[in-house]
Amino acid sequence: MTTQDPRPFPDLASYGTGMGPEYEWLISDHPWAVAERARRAADYFAAEFAAELEPDADIAEPAPAPGEPHPIIEEEISGVPAELEESVGGLVEAVPDATADRNQLAYTVADAELDEVAVVRYRREYEEYRRAHGEPEYGYPEHYVGDAAAQYPPPGLPIPH
Repeated sequence: MTTQDPRPFPDLASYGTGMGPEYEWLISDHPWAVAERARRAADYFAAEFAAELEPDADIAEPAPAPGEPHPIIEEEISGVPAELEESVGGLVEAVPDATADRNQLAYTVADAELDEVAVVRYRREYEEYRRAHGEPEYGYPEHYVGDAAAQYPPPGLPIPH
């Protein structure tokens, strides 16, 4: 987006996301909408990241002293607790445990969807929603797409001039 809105960037953190005009604007190409989507996505992934780390915070092992190797426990290699392996004579097949690697996060860089791709999907879904709720001819407003969107501030939000 090359066109910038010269007005001060408003705080859109509490701006509505219901399925009305606020959401219609939020999925527009207005520079503020693009920035707000990025901010909300960053907040979402930061919260997810923190939630992934939180359960293990109380059982985290201290890091080894500088120059000392990390102690490797047999269970970390085989995936089978040593006491279980002993009790069945090594006949147990290790079953991968999804929670075994505390450092593995549920999200990867590949999971992140580009805003330009996501917003096209959001608009299509919004059109389907509006059509299913009594507006069979609804189409996403063209004035919210492209550089022209910068001329349309968020509806219902007082913006200083």
